[in-house]
Amino acid sequence: MKPNIVSAKEAAEMITDNSTITICGCNQYVVPEAILTALEKRFLETGKPNNLVDFHTVGVGRAPGAGLDHLAHEGLIRKTIGSSWDAAKLTKMIEEGKIEGHQLPMGVTYQLLRTLANGSKGYLTKVGLSVFPDPRVEGTALNEKTENNMVEIVEVDGEEYLFYKATPIDFAIIRGTTADTEGNISMEKEVLSLGIVAQALATKASGGKVIVQVERIAEAGTIPTRLVEIPGMLVDAVVVDPEQRQLLTHDGYDPSFAGEIKSPVPEISKVPKEKPARYILKRAAKEMEGYKVVNLGAGMPREMPRISYEEGTENEHIFTVEHGALGGVNPGGLFFALQHNPRMLIDSPSLFDLYDAGFLDISYLGFAEIDKEGNVNVSKFGGRVQGCGGFVDITYKTRKIVFCGTFTAGGLNASFVEDKVTINQEGKHQKFVDQVEQITFSAKNAIEKGQEIYYVTERCVFQLTNKGFELIEIAPGISVEEDILPHMRFKPIISEQLKTIDSCIYR
Repeated sequence: MKPNIVSAKEAAEMITDNSTITICGCNQYVVPEAILTALEKRFLETGKPNNLVDFHTVGVGRAPGAGLDHLAHEGLIRKTIGSSWDAAKLTKMIEEGKIEGHQLPMGVTYQLLRTLANGSKGYLTKVGLSVFPDPRVEGTALNEKTENNMVEIVEVDGEEYLFYKATPIDFAIIRGTTADTEGNISMEKEVLSLGIVAQALATKASGGKVIVQVERIAEAGTIPTRLVEIPGMLVDAVVVDPEQRQLLTHDGYDPSFAGEIKSPVPEISKVPKEKPARYILKRAAKEMEGYKVVNLGAGMPREMPRISYEEGTENEHIFTVEHGALGGVNPGGLFFALQHNPRMLIDSPSLFDLYDAGFLDISYLGFAEIDKEGNVNVSKFGGRVQGCGGFVDITYKTRKIVFCGTFTAGGLNASFVEDKVTINQEGKHQKFVDQVEQITFSAKNAIEKGQEIYYVTERCVFQLTNKGFELIEIAPGISVEEDILPHMRFKPIISEQLKTIDSCIYR
């Protein structure tokens, strides 16, 4: 059967009360904005649909009022499930207890879609053991309104696993570039694919309907065979938005992000010499020697390729981010999820397969809190819902993990002159705490698995060892008694062979 070509308004009218919907997108990319805008407008005018459940994989729509924020109305939505949100209004509703919320690792959300597609009831994995999804630690519920019922502990052949329960999908709201008259969908101008095939299959296997927003319609058979991402047999309705923007915060289209062409890479600027990030990353880069596949986390780690280019080692490594790009140059900023001239673009679920199989040599990740055990929190602090993204999946099997961040936060001022570090003003907030608010990375798990773990700051380096959380290096000009211990809420082990970080890093 050929899919119906409908308006965005007609697509919104297909959504029924009490439905579970899945929406594609990441930050400002691949967002079916026209349909979401029409869905919000319909609710505000008619009160329909209501009582929806949202299941998404990664934050959809970073621009204010975009993406998931279209759902942020009391009565329209009752529950949201995902790994992160990037939607200020919807996040506030979770924090205020107006709706239910579950936080899952990003890779797990993709696997749950696959689970639905193959007719299973859930996903069995070790990802999440000893961190927040584990019901013995905290569970996935984000507030008191939410019942902690999505994860169970299961024993198989004497080993513990987590069983994540699948949520059947009634409607998929996804996006491509071109639809032909038989409903086949291609994504030639999209920068990522983000598991849309898994979303479509999960929805159809649940007895639901798939609605796809595209930029244009083509005659049947005119889309090159290898470009077809979703077969027409999975598509129920197509919405054509000729003004479909490739990036919600950017007017232009750069085909080098989508892998259409290889473009000349713009000049790579240095990380400014006055910023602590420069010296943290230069020290962290020493851990990359001899490693090939390198994961970049959000925040400071995304700047690592700039250090690599400065030092002439960019061709020695394959930089990757969890949304699908392998190789290329990370542009940073709002474009963190993308790579200029990627060597390949992999669908997100398959990239997480690669992570789960242990093919990551080294990962650079940020941190908000670190405790006396070496546990790390990036997902929830001060009662605010941040979301874990792919952090839990990435740290599961990576051989070496280097956490990068400033020693304190909120007003830290340091100078890096004469080959040494001087702390001019300490940050207001201590990041090394007695106990993290939420465990996003488990030190105990890492020790048991034999992972190599480092924590690099502008003034010192710690390592997770069998003895515990150990201070192994300090920067020249830094005093342990004056610049480190007074600004931690616990006392680390201090190595008997405490070293000084090579002063050339600060030149």
